[in-house]
Amino acid sequence: MQSNQHLNALTSLRGLAAWWVVLYHTRSVLEPHVLTPVMSFFRNGDLAVDMFFVLSGFVMYLNYSEKIGKSFSSISDFLYKRFARIYPLHIFLLILFLIYFSAFSIFSGDFPEKETYSYFIQSVFLVQNWGFSNGLQWNVPAWSISTEFFAYLCFPALGFFVKVREWPTWLLGGVLVLIAFGLHLYFQVLGLNFAGGIEQTGLLRCVSQFLMGMILCVIYLRDERASALKIAALLAIAALFITIRALDTQAPVIPLIWVTLILGFALWRRANPLAYRPLVWLGDISYATYLCHYLGFIAFKHVFVKADEVTPLWLVMGFYLGLLIASHLLFRYIEKPAQRWLLRRRTRLQPVRV
Repeated sequence: MQSNQHLNALTSLRGLAAWWVVLYHTRSVLEPHVLTPVMSFFRNGDLAVDMFFVLSGFVMYLNYSEKIGKSFSSISDFLYKRFARIYPLHIFLLILFLIYFSAFSIFSGDFPEKETYSYFIQSVFLVQNWGFSNGLQWNVPAWSISTEFFAYLCFPALGFFVKVREWPTWLLGGVLVLIAFGLHLYFQVLGLNFAGGIEQTGLLRCVSQFLMGMILCVIYLRDERASALKIAALLAIAALFITIRALDTQAPVIPLIWVTLILGFALWRRANPLAYRPLVWLGDISYATYLCHYLGFIAFKHVFVKADEVTPLWLVMGFYLGLLIASHLLFRYIEKPAQRWLLRRRTRLQPVRV
């Protein structure tokens, strides 16, 4: 079995996916400046969230499958570490949203009608996309953080299910395909396009693909041979699925695209283009990018975007540069220090074992 290792290529993949989401949310100011095929790509940026779900399940299983489930303390340690990882920056951005909207109401005389206090409270407890609300509010991208937190709570039980490692690889692959088609059928029954109806479908969409990532990690850990032929085959299959999706937007291949890409890049160890340090840095700050870009774009639109006028490209590029800088600062001075503080505090509070 391979030792658990930090897979830089997957960190880079997460960074690129985060920026795909950014381009999706900011496409309104980009459209006048890009070609139609490029714009079509940007319009599908919401599908990058599905990569986060698969990758999260993969990484959680890679790092915690041998530790969790042996005792209640192992489960509580896992959940606390995940809380320390995701919550500080989430609550920091949520407070910034409250400050921004409060300032907006002071100067405009009216609080944004869409933003309700009940959703804010749900967001504080990370349950805003557990079926308690009918719309996305406040920091909209954080809906996926809410569903991932639910997946973390399910992780010990899912890990118990996945640990049947005597299953042959072909059968595990078949389970991945079945989950993907089952998820597609779920959307079809609801009469929704894939990735639609987030308030209604987001939780199952996350947990099912999180489970796919865990199963994928079992396959990854099972075979240490990373031949060029195997990697090329995986990337070719991913390209085929992408082509199918381009020809038929309702094809049930989105989770399978991410499964094959993640496994292919995870196995690719020599001269992996995603192991390039600037791309890894982009992945390191991707959580900050994902959480802060929505508020940044709201502020940008209020100041610079005029109705019925094309926003100059240099202003749009300035926003993206500012987003990179803000992401780095949030990562370095909020996200990581808060995480370290919480982990140290738990270590100090734990009883000494004798």
